[in-house]
Amino acid sequence: MTDLEEKRITPTEQEIEQFILEAGSDNLTVFGGSHVGGIFCQQNSDELASLIYTILETGEPIKTYLELGAAAGGSVYLMNHFFTPDKLVLVDDGQHPRAWMRKTILQGLSYENISGLSYTEDTLFVAAKFAPYDFILVDADHTYPSVRADVTLYLPLLRPGGFMAMHDSIYFGGDVGRVVREMRTDPQVEFIAEFSSKKYEPLGTALFRKVA
Repeated sequence: MTDLEEKRITPTEQEIEQFILEAGSDNLTVFGGSHVGGIFCQQNSDELASLIYTILETGEPIKTYLELGAAAGGSVYLMNHFFTPDKLVLVDDGQHPRAWMRKTILQGLSYENISGLSYTEDTLFVAAKFAPYDFILVDADHTYPSVRADVTLYLPLLRPGGFMAMHDSIYFGGDVGRVVREMRTDPQVEFIAEFSSKKYEPLGTALFRKVA
């Protein structure tokens, strides 16, 4: 592998953040960004850049990606750009105000769209068809019972050595954060890091890896 190929595959954290900023934001004050629009990303640019960079640095292939709570699809767009998975799977109940934008934002991408609540039996049954997953982002209903259910139900669908990220671990510290604290004592997973924005109000993204 040449130096040029290595640079293309593993961009710097700053390059990743710059791409996120230029891709478009849902809210400049909350999430940062160069402009409102584009992919309407709803994550802090520096937190998400750190998450992506950390996973890229492991060298682990992300061939199957599952996102619980896709909203407008901005983070799905970004994950596809940096990891180029063979299979993208989205679970969303369609209730987010920007959910209607997803088809436009993800235009040209091939993905499985599962419409429904993440923790229902029917949704889980469909999502399981595409398992095992290399990376699961949990960003659906942020109440404690729902987040706890998402982890309990979907962790078995994650391959050993695969990654699970929990978004809004700081912003919803009493609910998402509580699940993160419980996961840090769970022998099934290894805590990698919790990314906290240094530029905007921290939302928090906690990253775990399933024990091989």
